[in-house]
Amino acid sequence: MDGVNSGLKPIPMAFDAVSDTVLELIDGTLYHGISFGAVGKSVAGECVFQTGMVGYTEALTDPSYEGQILVLTYPLVGNYGVPERVKAELNKIPDDFESSRIHVAGLIVGYHSEEFSHFLAASSLGAWLKENGVPAIQGVDTRALTKRIREKGSLSGRLLAKRAGLSASPTAIQRVPLPSQGDDWKEEYNIVPFHDPNQDNLVAKVSTKEAQLFKPTGTARTHPTSNRPIRILAIDVGMKYNQIRCFTKRGVELKVVPWDYDFLAPSEEYDGLFISNGPGDPTMVKITITRLREALQRNTPIFGICLGHQLLALAAGARTSKMKYGNRGHNIPCTESFNDRCYITSQNHGYQVEVDSLPPNWQELFKNANDGSNEGIYCLDKPFFSVQFHPESTPGPRDTEFLFDVFLKNVEDTIKTGLPLPISLKNEHSVSGSTRVKVSKVLVLGSGGLSIGQAGEFDYSGSQALKALKEEGIYTILVNPNIATIATSKGLADKVYFLPVTPEFVRKIIKYEKPDGIYVTFGGQTALNVGIKLRDEFDALGVKVLGTPIATLIETEDRQRFADAMLQIGEKCAESATATTADDAVIAANKIGFPVIVRAAYALGGLGSGDSIVIAPSQTLSDTDFNMLRTTAINVIRHLGVVGECNIQYALNPDSKEYCIIEVNARLSRSSALASKATGYPLAFIAAKLGLGIPLNEIKNSVTKVTSACFEPSLDYVVVKIPRWDLKKFTKVSKVLSSSMKSVGEVMSIGRTFEETIQKAIRAIDDQFLGFGQNDICVENLEEELVKPTDKRIFAIANAFHKGYTVESIWEKTKIDRWFLTRLFYLYQVEVELSKTTLPSISPAVLQRAKRMGFSDKHLASIMGSTELALRRIRQENQISPFVKQIDTVAAEFPAATNYLYTTYNAIEHDVSFEDQGVIVLGSGVYRIGSSVEFDWCAVGAIRTLREQGLKTVMVNYNPETVSTDYDEADRLYFENISLETVLDIYDVEKAAGVIISMGGQSPNNIALPLHRENVKIFGTSPEMIDTAENRFKFSRLLDRIHVDQPQWKELSSFDDARAFCDVVGYPVLVRPSYVLSGAAMNVVSSADDLHNYLTQATAVSRDHPVVITKYIEEAKEIEVDAVAKDGKLVMHYISEHIENAGVHSGDATLVLPPQDLDPETVSRIEDATAKIGEALNVTGPYNIQFLAKNNQIKVIECNLRAARSFPFVSKVTGVDAIEMATKVMLGIHVDPYPVIDLPSDYVGVKVPQFSFSRLSGADPVLGVEMASTGEVACFGKDKYEAYIKALLSTGIVLPRQNILLSIGSFKEKLEMLPAAQKLVAAGFTLFGTSGTADFFNEHNVPCKYLETLQEGDVDQKTEYSLTQHLASNVIELYINLPSKNRYRRPATYSTKGYRTRRMAIDFDIPLITNVKCAKILAEALVRRMSLDVTEVDSKTSHTTHFFPGLVNICAFVPDIAIPGSTDITGVSKASVCGGFTTALLSPIGLHSSIIDDPSLTIAQKNAGGASHCNYSLSVAATGDNTKDITEEIAAEVVALYIPFNGLVTTLSIAGISSQIQRWPVDKPIVTDAKSPHLASVLLLASLHSRKIHVTSVSTKEDIQLIRLSKERKLGVTCDVSVYSLFFDQLSFSSTTCLPTKEDQDALWASLDIIDAFSVGLLPYQLAMELGQETSPRSGVEETLPLLLSAVEDKRLTFDDIKTRLYDNPVKIFNIPEQPQTKVEVVVNRLTPFRNKSKCWSPLQGKSVIGTVNRVLIQGRTVFLDGASFTSAIGRDLSSFETAMKRLGGEVVQVTANTSSVVKGETIADTVRTMACYTDAIVIRHPAVGSAQTAAKFSPVPILNAGDGIGEHPTQALLDVFTIRSELGTVNGRTITLLGDLKNGRTVHSLVTLLQFYSVRLNFVSPSLLAMPDSIVSSARRAGIPVTICESLDDVLEDTDVLYVTRVQKERFTNEEEWQSVASSYVVNHAVLARAKPDMIVMHPLPRVNEIDPDVDFDARRAVYFRQMRYGLFVRMALLASVLS
Repeated sequence: MDGVNSGLKPIPMAFDAVSDTVLELIDGTLYHGISFGAVGKSVAGECVFQTGMVGYTEALTDPSYEGQILVLTYPLVGNYGVPERVKAELNKIPDDFESSRIHVAGLIVGYHSEEFSHFLAASSLGAWLKENGVPAIQGVDTRALTKRIREKGSLSGRLLAKRAGLSASPTAIQRVPLPSQGDDWKEEYNIVPFHDPNQDNLVAKVSTKEAQLFKPTGTARTHPTSNRPIRILAIDVGMKYNQIRCFTKRGVELKVVPWDYDFLAPSEEYDGLFISNGPGDPTMVKITITRLREALQRNTPIFGICLGHQLLALAAGARTSKMKYGNRGHNIPCTESFNDRCYITSQNHGYQVEVDSLPPNWQELFKNANDGSNEGIYCLDKPFFSVQFHPESTPGPRDTEFLFDVFLKNVEDTIKTGLPLPISLKNEHSVSGSTRVKVSKVLVLGSGGLSIGQAGEFDYSGSQALKALKEEGIYTILVNPNIATIATSKGLADKVYFLPVTPEFVRKIIKYEKPDGIYVTFGGQTALNVGIKLRDEFDALGVKVLGTPIATLIETEDRQRFADAMLQIGEKCAESATATTADDAVIAANKIGFPVIVRAAYALGGLGSGDSIVIAPSQTLSDTDFNMLRTTAINVIRHLGVVGECNIQYALNPDSKEYCIIEVNARLSRSSALASKATGYPLAFIAAKLGLGIPLNEIKNSVTKVTSACFEPSLDYVVVKIPRWDLKKFTKVSKVLSSSMKSVGEVMSIGRTFEETIQKAIRAIDDQFLGFGQNDICVENLEEELVKPTDKRIFAIANAFHKGYTVESIWEKTKIDRWFLTRLFYLYQVEVELSKTTLPSISPAVLQRAKRMGFSDKHLASIMGSTELALRRIRQENQISPFVKQIDTVAAEFPAATNYLYTTYNAIEHDVSFEDQGVIVLGSGVYRIGSSVEFDWCAVGAIRTLREQGLKTVMVNYNPETVSTDYDEADRLYFENISLETVLDIYDVEKAAGVIISMGGQSPNNIALPLHRENVKIFGTSPEMIDTAENRFKFSRLLDRIHVDQPQWKELSSFDDARAFCDVVGYPVLVRPSYVLSGAAMNVVSSADDLHNYLTQATAVSRDHPVVITKYIEEAKEIEVDAVAKDGKLVMHYISEHIENAGVHSGDATLVLPPQDLDPETVSRIEDATAKIGEALNVTGPYNIQFLAKNNQIKVIECNLRAARSFPFVSKVTGVDAIEMATKVMLGIHVDPYPVIDLPSDYVGVKVPQFSFSRLSGADPVLGVEMASTGEVACFGKDKYEAYIKALLSTGIVLPRQNILLSIGSFKEKLEMLPAAQKLVAAGFTLFGTSGTADFFNEHNVPCKYLETLQEGDVDQKTEYSLTQHLASNVIELYINLPSKNRYRRPATYSTKGYRTRRMAIDFDIPLITNVKCAKILAEALVRRMSLDVTEVDSKTSHTTHFFPGLVNICAFVPDIAIPGSTDITGVSKASVCGGFTTALLSPIGLHSSIIDDPSLTIAQKNAGGASHCNYSLSVAATGDNTKDITEEIAAEVVALYIPFNGLVTTLSIAGISSQIQRWPVDKPIVTDAKSPHLASVLLLASLHSRKIHVTSVSTKEDIQLIRLSKERKLGVTCDVSVYSLFFDQLSFSSTTCLPTKEDQDALWASLDIIDAFSVGLLPYQLAMELGQETSPRSGVEETLPLLLSAVEDKRLTFDDIKTRLYDNPVKIFNIPEQPQTKVEVVVNRLTPFRNKSKCWSPLQGKSVIGTVNRVLIQGRTVFLDGASFTSAIGRDLSSFETAMKRLGGEVVQVTANTSSVVKGETIADTVRTMACYTDAIVIRHPAVGSAQTAAKFSPVPILNAGDGIGEHPTQALLDVFTIRSELGTVNGRTITLLGDLKNGRTVHSLVTLLQFYSVRLNFVSPSLLAMPDSIVSSARRAGIPVTICESLDDVLEDTDVLYVTRVQKERFTNEEEWQSVASSYVVNHAVLARAKPDMIVMHPLPRVNEIDPDVDFDARRAVYFRQMRYGLFVRMALLASVLS
């Protein structure tokens, strides 16, 4: 320790600590501790606690604490020492103290540091206390003590020191506070009597003895009417120095007078009166109160603080009272009454003003947001006010210091006006009323796959945001392709889109889902970047950005703009500059000065802060430091306009108060998860609420459940975060930590001291780390490790101490604050001392203190040469065990119901009781490569399943990034290490039912057997069997026994044996150290030389270090099986195939499910082997097996008896939750084996790895048997290519548009890539290749441009051939690099050209593919040019989603159906669409009119014409006198005859009914609403005439029985029931007759089997009328499906029941044609308030429904979505055929949509049949794809297709071919280029089909968005036509014979910018023609917009498009003539 300074001295050994002081409370409770300060002194006083986080020097000198024994709860007391003591003078008040002495009687702390570190510190806290004669005690469980005071109220207490001469004994192992038993113990102590200081006039003790005048230190405020400074007279009743500072720096003269000073004397001149804070009972200060009462009669402004507030209230006539324990924190929220704004305040008081006692002219100014107590008052008619809190703070936040300005302005205004002006805090800009944002559907952007810098913390923050939104009843949509996360699981977001988080896809999702709000701040930089790119589109898309505005995000991301913004508020940033070239960067760096940090703009993850060890709370910041930075943060975020969470990083000079702002992240940052877990304050949850406009003081603290969320957490514990690095997994990676983050995860630990917590954290990083101590992790190059930080630095420091390094010498090398180094040195000292003892000789006290220092059992056993379990037994024998403490956010100040727990030895009692006996689930621990968020998903899934089953749960985990460590997931959360010791401790204290170890990956599995041997109940598979599976020898024998094959392997201990084995099995082989399981440290070795090199370079082989060599099977497919078994019998399994062949670690593999390329025989063998292994191991729970498959032969690679990383993927793809099943079988809960998986045939999920090579400087990005990926993403598609391309895009890859570089090592892989290369070239891609690759492809007629590889040194290369230049300038858009497998043929330090080019690709952000199978699937996906539109396949919902076909609304009631001008049909059709009906069969019976004849039918047709929002049809009603009015013509125009009995029209006689039935066409249905007794007659008549009849709105038992009888007699009767009749009866609404009785309703439900259909009908309208409620044509329509879906949820109906009765049967009964691409999406089991779109009454009004209509599609277009409907019109144009027919001498009958029966809902079939009666041929042009084929089925005359939507236009194609032939002589041999919108152009679709009969070449030129559909491209290629696909016309122009141009319509693009970027590229003008062949012709189907320049029209030779129209006339004439002949 030589040279240590700054107050850091050698530490007294732990074994010297003795208990020499006791705290006795007046209730008899005793607390033992160790004295410091004025040792040996006993004192008495009132015992109070303070929960502030900093500021002990300020607190101890606060006069308000006079006479009190103060308990400080925070864990850094003494760390920053005490500044130099300077005597206060009038012109200079000391900065760091609040009075001239310490005022507390005594001090109690949990832990005190005699060592300190701060540039202002002059001595330790202990020395200062000693100077002031103040005793202190440490080693007290301050949390237990605080709770005692909280429960009992403020208590008198006394600190009693041992008498001089009596030896202090080692600290007893105290378990609980001890009630005193007798008085014998007191003989050893200096006893002083208890004393309540509140009985004294404490003010007289602390007040100044004489008046003092303090001059202004700032610019003087001059009195408005006289030339002197404004003077404030301050009554000192215990005044703090900072109150003086607050006045003098504001330019006023301050006269401070004693408490009993006569300030009313006529000679006393002042402008305002101030009453200070102070101690004690306010009623004791009677003189002051009396004088104040007189002062209130005057008009001089008065301001009081704390005691001054109470004195002012008493003077005004109010009462005060003592509080139970007062408020003494720095985080207390107070709400101000003028603006309802909440402020964080600093407080220190034990008395309160009773607000109900205030006189009438006084009102409350502030209220405590926690306990509701008064915090301020003001006079309504005079300038008097006061506050209970401390606006001057010190210690604490400075947020309310503005009240001094309010007071002084009030003083000035009073002087100026001469009027007694009352104060006002009203903010003119504040908005009155609610500030809540009205949104109902919010899109949340996730962060995608886990990567370095952006990992699991965003799963946590996203989950929290979704929980917050869900709590507010908002429908949530998450976009996140990370399938392994909890956020993307069922139950959080209402819908999750597994799609790339990119502007393109987010835009598509917004258009598809139409949300009204979006959050871009919960998905890291990925989401933020999307928000910034789409910022100008959100308004147009109808989406409001919630939370921080985009403009603010841009300001924080742009370095220069941010620096400018900070300059505006006088804040300093780290000097920076933006550079776009290397030269600019050098110039900027020279200007700034070296060293500099270089980073990319908009970089992910900031400046490497994720690689830091973080301690909370800050250990060496003083109150001034802390609040300086806090105040700056508030100023910054207010200036920027941040809403929600924000992260600010500072650089603080440790030798001064100088600081600068490094950066601001105006979003949820990586550290927000850590901060949330460290404090218990859920930042993301709160941020989401704030983004909705909900103020903080309206949000509850989710931990205490009673206090407000408007507070800052108080910590009475220490938190340490340490990063986890996995750099050893990468070759050539730099291990030096720098500004670019490299860690893949982080651990967090919690304890009561730094030492305890740092030890926990070190152990959490890896199972092999014991704590801070001597180690073999870093034994070489100590100097270098200390100077250059790496992942081993903390271990280097430990070894450095053992090597004799001092704190000072290590500080010189590391610049780590000496305070931390000293604490670490202390641990070293303890380790050395412990090494001198043995386990049998260690004393209980020494053992307990070692445990309090954080030493684990395993570490202690290692030090003392014993075993972990032996030490545990000693510990248990001495009752030394940890205590369970809560993280409650308030340091025990308020009662907390929190289940968020940690364990510590630095305590004497538990915070909780243990009655639950819950199930413990072990989490996954730290995220690392190979064990990441997927295991957190498994653990959370297990917890949720257990809770759903009513079981109590306990989660153990220590990873702050996870959802499992969110305290609302489990009944109890232990933030603790997953180690044998800790799990046993928790198991014992919880008396747990058992432990689940199979969900958290390998870490819990590692302790399965030791736990089992300690008699811990392990649920699921026996740990003995786990050991069998993980012991390669045992497992191998088991496989042999059950006849399951495995690759040959052997453990070998010499090189000769290794070589001999390899010679036998043959190369290649897999080699790894014997101790390694899975992929770690594995390598493929291909030859004897490679083997020699590996065993010398990578690992040494010996008897002590054997290696395992396994036969490596080449070209084998790897297959993954995830399974669940119960007692060895499979209950579920999933088979996924890897895209890559075996040899790539399964964690880096691309998974496909369902498998697409597996032989059924292979699948069968795998299933058999899986079952055999499960049975042999008697598996109960989850397991995973990896297989090799080649030629239908399978071999087992490994078996894991736990959940695997693929479990989330397979569960979400199939919809069957493997974890739910596994959890249930492990607990013995019944599951149904193999639940039905109903996956569509065209549905595939693909999981792709996410890599972070760009973060790992120098790492070689090649895949192998060692896992390298940091995360994963998965997407879905109609085939594996679509799913793969989406997933690849989700990893951040940008697809190439043109240029692809290939470098392929082996000849075999060159051959394998050849077909893919051919396809890429044919698709228009340009290939580049390195020498061998380019030569190979060119030799095989695949054009490939040669590029020279990287050259050593400064060798010049021509740019056109330079691979370096092509990579650096981003000419290359994709690099496929397939290296040869010769890793160990060169020295490890050798850097190949391939490696350097791969690294360049990574560094220049060029997509890189290094696996041949991935390259092939990517190539195939690229050439398919898929549109990647958003469909339902891309999403999963948290609710049951079901799709119906377009439903039919039978007998829809239209009140004014036949009244001219009525809009009722519009209303009914709109309601029908909103209700899920795409067809409405309109009832002809209206309330005031009905369709009964031709005039009324015409009126109804006009009302419906162009006004209906869905398909519809009309019927005609039979009345008593209209038999003759219903003509054949009318019958042809309607769908049915309606025979009414409802009284709205004249009822027919029996004869009339008979006549109507007889006259009605046989093929059209008859409908009646007849009821008994009429029903029997109607049914009889129908049967007599052999006619089918449909009975609508059946509602009675009698009628339904009659219909049953009729059906049993085979009569042609069908029926429907109004849905209202099924759900409402006469008991539901009294005094109604239209509803059925309960008996009738029961009969209807019992007769579902004969009810053919459900209807809406007249009943809802009738019900509303009977109840006197508002009616509408929409009545009952939108209620129908929600009611029916509620019956599905109640298991009374099924989805099929609804489909049958609302679609299948209505379609049959009413002959309704099929509706293509029409469907209705409904959501069930989501409780939603019923939303009625009309104003009419609804029985569901104000209620929630379980099912709703989400989306309605008609002909593929969304017409209704989540409450909004969309409509559009479609035109028709058949003039060309009309002209052709007239030329032939024929006649034309035109039928258009808006003038025909189509508007009445007539079908294509009926229209065609009708038209065929009048014509010889029909030309049809219809928007529905396939409509011509439908028409042909029903037409007796020829049909000509003139176009069907975007499907076909064959007549146009025929005339186009005719035009080419006529103009060029022949079609064969021509190159035809199609240009423009090829996606939607039906003309080009049909043209390509026709051209397949010719020998031509085709070029497709279009924007990627409008590319030719894959099916058309594939069809052409199958026909042998060469096809080139590109986006630039210039690529193919010179070879083109025919340029066929189509319109590129603006509406096809998502925004103006996109349209403009391509619009000019697709214009044909003379410049284009000049570059083309002289004889090239230009064609266009017309009409054109601007795609052909009008000047081209005059090129008569080449512009043939007008002649094309002429040819069209001839072709159409020929077509008509041929079909009519």
